[in-house]
Amino acid sequence: MTTYTLRQKPSFLGIADADLTSNAVIADARRRQRRRRVITGSTAAAVVIASTAFLAIYVFPLGHHSSARIVFGSPTPAQESQGLLDGEAIFRGTSPTCTAINEYEFHCALSSVPTGEISLGSYLGTKMGSVDSSKHVNGGCVATSADGMEWECYIGHAAVEHGILDQTVLGHYQPAPGHG
Repeated sequence: MTTYTLRQKPSFLGIADADLTSNAVIADARRRQRRRRVITGSTAAAVVIASTAFLAIYVFPLGHHSSARIVFGSPTPAQESQGLLDGEAIFRGTSPTCTAINEYEFHCALSSVPTGEISLGSYLGTKMGSVDSSKHVNGGCVATSADGMEWECYIGHAAVEHGILDQTVLGHYQPAPGHG
């Protein structure tokens, strides 16, 4: 039978103010402590990597190109046309046709005037949101003509940079078209 001697001093074993001096017990405790350090270190590294990725993509994007592409993807012109219809009720019945200017900007023309929800006499400068196929706000558009037949649309952070919507709105679920 092995006997253990207790000495009064701080211990790596976690026993308050006491230390077991048996070599086997000490070696076993050191192995367990090393294992805990490796597991804790691995977990900490995973959290740091995941946090950094989240911050890089959602909080501090490196310009509107990367934000629009990573967070929302680049919609096709047909998807952006549908995004107008699904994003705002004002576009209902207007059959928008969008043309890609680049991966985050579209020019959209309507076949008829908007539904009249704006009663100020001119649509010029009016700003409306757009959604992706999963009904999440992915950008917005601004009217470039007084009759509301021409719109410039921007995806992701580009919409924020053009003052169409606030960064906090991007990605919000919008199950039905908005009303202004």
